[in-house]
Amino acid sequence: MKSLFLKFPILPRYTSSFFRRLTLTQSLKNGEFEWIDPKDDNETVNITYVLRNGTEKHIKGKIGDNVMYLAHRYGIELEGACEASLACSTCHVYVDGNYFNKLPEPKEEEEDMLDLAPVVKSTSRLSCQIILCKELDGIKVTLPKMTRNFYVDGHKCYIKLYVLKECLCLKIYLAMLFIKSFNLFIFILTILLPCLSYCTPEEPEITFENLYVYGKSAYSDKNWGDCIAFMLKALEDFNFYMSEKLWCRQKCAKEIAGLKENHKVDDDTSLLFHSLMYSQAQKALCLFRCQIWKFTEERPPMKKFEVYEDFQNGKPYEYLHFCYYKLGDLERAVKYSYTAVVGNSKNEDALISLKYYMEQDNYKKEMLIDALRKQYEESYMNGVEAYNNKEWNHCIYWFESSLTELWEEEERCRLTCEDRIDFSSIENDNPEISIVFTSIYYSVISCQNKCIEKLSKVNGHKISNFLSSYFEYLHVCFYNENRGRDVGQSIENAILLNPSNMVSRQNKLFYMNTYKDYNNDELFIPSQKIVDYYTRYQNEKKFLMFVNEKFRYENLWFTAPTDKSIMDWSVDIKDYFDYSQLSKAIISDDECELLKLSSELEYLKAKNKFHKDELLQEIVERISQKYETTVIFKSLHCNEEIECKRSGFTFSLEKDTCSSLVNPSFPGCLVVFCNEDK
Repeated sequence: MKSLFLKFPILPRYTSSFFRRLTLTQSLKNGEFEWIDPKDDNETVNITYVLRNGTEKHIKGKIGDNVMYLAHRYGIELEGACEASLACSTCHVYVDGNYFNKLPEPKEEEEDMLDLAPVVKSTSRLSCQIILCKELDGIKVTLPKMTRNFYVDGHKCYIKLYVLKECLCLKIYLAMLFIKSFNLFIFILTILLPCLSYCTPEEPEITFENLYVYGKSAYSDKNWGDCIAFMLKALEDFNFYMSEKLWCRQKCAKEIAGLKENHKVDDDTSLLFHSLMYSQAQKALCLFRCQIWKFTEERPPMKKFEVYEDFQNGKPYEYLHFCYYKLGDLERAVKYSYTAVVGNSKNEDALISLKYYMEQDNYKKEMLIDALRKQYEESYMNGVEAYNNKEWNHCIYWFESSLTELWEEEERCRLTCEDRIDFSSIENDNPEISIVFTSIYYSVISCQNKCIEKLSKVNGHKISNFLSSYFEYLHVCFYNENRGRDVGQSIENAILLNPSNMVSRQNKLFYMNTYKDYNNDELFIPSQKIVDYYTRYQNEKKFLMFVNEKFRYENLWFTAPTDKSIMDWSVDIKDYFDYSQLSKAIISDDECELLKLSSELEYLKAKNKFHKDELLQEIVERISQKYETTVIFKSLHCNEEIECKRSGFTFSLEKDTCSSLVNPSFPGCLVVFCNEDK
C-alpha cells in the first residue's frame, strides 16, 4: 500500500529571540551628569522608584538629575531607546499624585508619545522629561507592569511587550515540597487556598480586547513594532482567557455528569424537563463560580463579541504578518500569513500576501509553518514518515498517539462551541421559549458536529476523511506486526467512517481470506470509541437535518403537515456489503486494452479513434450495482495523478493489473470514477 499523500517534512521548532528581554546594567552611562554624587544635603533630592515587582528602591539624587538616567545608574530597568529625544515612550512612569502637579506641563511631543504608551494613567509622564529639583524632594515614581522595550540596532527599532508574571501559586507549590508534616501541609493549604484565585496575569483589567484595539491603532499609525507587540500580547491573553474558560466548562461538565437524579420521570414529561433544566442550572452555577475564581472580579467582562469572533477567526495574524514584513522580517511574515490562510482558506488578502512573500528572493519553503499547529499534527506526520520507512512499531506508536491527541483536541473544540450561540430568534417580537431553545441548541450542535472536519488538517494541508485515514494506515502497520485482532478492528473502523472507500473493502476481503480460520463476526468489530463517535455524529446530523429541512420558510405555513413522529435515534453500524462482488472484475481485459489505447491516443493528441463514452457509462452502472454507490466518470489518463475531491475508484488499465483498484499515483494508465458530492 502506497502512502495516501506526499510525505510531510518534519519542521524544526523555531524559538524566537526577536523579542528577547533587554537587561540594562550600570554600563549604560547615557547621562554622565547623573553619575556625580550630590555635594551636600542642600543639593540632595530623595526619590523612590517602585519597581515592577512592587518593591521600592530609595535613591539620593541631586538637583538637575534626569529621572530616567538616574534609574540607569542604579540598574533600574527603565528603558530609554530614543535617548530622551521624545521619539518613544519606553521610559513611561506613574508619578505620585502629590508631586504630579508640581511638574511643568508636558510638551506636545511628550503627550504624543504618552498616547502610544500602554496602560496610561492620569499621572503618567515620561521619566526622561522629569528633572529633579528641591520641590520634588521625596517624589515617588512607579514603573508600569507592562512596558515596551525597543532594541535599537543602527537602522531598526524592534519592540516588545513585557509583562511580569510572577504568580504566588508557584511559590506555594515549592514551599509545599519542603513541608514533611501532612497536618502542617493541610493547615497551610487551608490558609493559602484563597490566594490561588489570584494566579492571573498582571494588570487583569487589560484584556485582549484593549490590546487588540491598541494594536490596530498602531497598525493605522504605521508603528509596525507596536503593532506586533500589542497583537502578540493580545493573542497571549486570548489564549489564557480561552484555556481558563475551557477548563471551567470541562470541570463543570464532569461535575454534572456525576449527578444522579432520583426523580421518577417515566410518567411525567414535565418532571423530566424540570430535571434536565435543574442539571443545567447546576452547571450554570458551577460556571459562574469557576469563572469568578479563575479571572477574579478585576477582569472586566467582554465588551464586544465581534472582537472575540476576530480572534476565533485568526484576524490578529493578518495584522502580524504585514507588520513583520514592514520590519523586514520575511520569515515571520510568511509564518503568520500562512497561519491566516490555514485558518481560513477563503481569505483572499492573506492568500495574495502569502503568494507575494513566496516570490521574494530570500523565501524558503521551510518558512511555511502554521503557528497554530497542534501536537496531533506533529504525531501524524511522524506516523506517515514511519509508515513510508516501514518502521511498523513506530508507525503504530505515532498514529495511536496522534489519535489520542486528536480526541483531546476535539473535546476542546466541542467545549469552545458552547458559546457559539445564535441570538437572532430572541430579536423577534415576543420570542417563544421553544424557538429560542431550538435556535441556541442548533447553533451549538452545528458547530460541534463540524469539529473533526475543522481539525482535518496537517500543517495546513486539508485531508479528506481524516479520521478514517488513521485506520487506513494502522491496519497495514498492525498486519506487518502480526496483530490480527487489531488489523480487523482498524479496517472495520476505516470502513465505518468511510464506507465508500473500496480500497478499504478490498483490504477487508484480503484479511477475511487471510484470517479465514477466525470468526469474522468477532474479528471485524469497530472499536467502542469509534462506535460512540459515529453514533453521536449521526444523531447530531439527524437533528440538524430536521431543523434545516422543517424550519424553511415554505414549511412554516399553518397548512404544512405537522412533524409529531418520534425521532429514531438508533444507529446501525453493521457492514452489509456483499464482498463476493469484489472478486468479480468490473472491467474485462479487452475493455482495459481499449480504454488504455484510448487514453494513450488522447495523450498523443489523436482523439476520437473509437467511441468510448458508452463503455464508460456502462462501467458507471456496474459500479453502482456491485458497490452500492453512485459515481461519475472523472478521468482517463496515463502517468498522471488525478484524485477525487471526496472519494472514488481508481482502476488500473495495465495488462497485469487490469480492473484492480490502485493508488492515484500508480505509474501507468488509469480510469477514475468519483463519488458524487452529497
